Amino acid sequence: MFAMLDGAAVLAQPRNLGLASYKAPVVPTLVTDGSVVIAFTIRASGRVDDAVTLAATNQLLATSAREAVMEWRFDDDPVLGRGRDARPNQVLRREIVELVFKRDGVVTSLSHFDSAKGWFPPEQRPLMRLVQSDETDPPLARLPVPPSDAATALARTLAAAGNIAVSYVIDETGKVRVPIVEWTDDVALNALALAVVNGWRYEPPRDADEPVLVEARVTLNLKPQAH
Repeated sequence: MFAMLDGAAVLAQPRNLGLASYKAPVVPTLVTDGSVVIAFTIRASGRVDDAVTLAATNQLLATSAREAVMEWRFDDDPVLGRGRDARPNQVLRREIVELVFKRDGVVTSLSHFDSAKGWFPPEQRPLMRLVQSDETDPPLARLPVPPSDAATALARTLAAAGNIAVSYVIDETGKVRVPIVEWTDDVALNALALAVVNGWRYEPPRDADEPVLVEARVTLNLKPQAH
C-alpha cells in the first residue's frame, strides 16, 4: 500500500510545548491519510525520556513517529535544568501529541489529547488500543519482581515519609512507560516514586483476547528505611 521515500517530512511544530528543535519523521507514500498518537515524557534538561505509541493507523508510521519524537529537544527547565542545583535527568512532565500524515507528505500536529483521540474514523481502526486499568478482561496483573537498583539506592536517601500519585502507561509487553508524578506531598519523593514504578512489570495486558495498552494510576506511601 505504500513505499518508503528518502528524506524527511514537513512538520508543523506543536504549539505551547517549548519545542526547541525537532527531527521530522520519515514519511512513506500513503494511499490514505494516517495518524499516530504519541505520549512522551520530558526531562528537566529538555531531552525526551521515553515515548510510547498510544494509537496508530499504520505500524510503519508508528515506528517513524516514535523514533522522531525521541530526538526532539525542549527548552530546559529554568530551575532544575541548569545551575548548581540542577537535576537534568528528572522527569518533569508528559505530553501527548498527534501526528497526522497526509498523502502529500506533509505532517501536521495537534497537542490536545481529545483532538488526537477523536481523529480516528470508524472505518480506520487503530492498530493499538488504550484502555483503563479497570477495563481489562482478564484483570491487570503485576508480576512479583524485586526493586530496581535505582529504586533501592534512592530509598536509602529518603528522609521523611509521604504520599505520591503516579500515572503511567503499560505497553503491550507489560512494561511501564512514560510515568509521571500527578501530585506529591514532597518533591523529594518524586525520583524514588518514578524509579519504583519504572521497575514494575505486568503480565502482557489483554482485553477481549487482544493485546492492549493500559492507562494506570497508583498512590504510593513511601517511608524511610529502618536502620
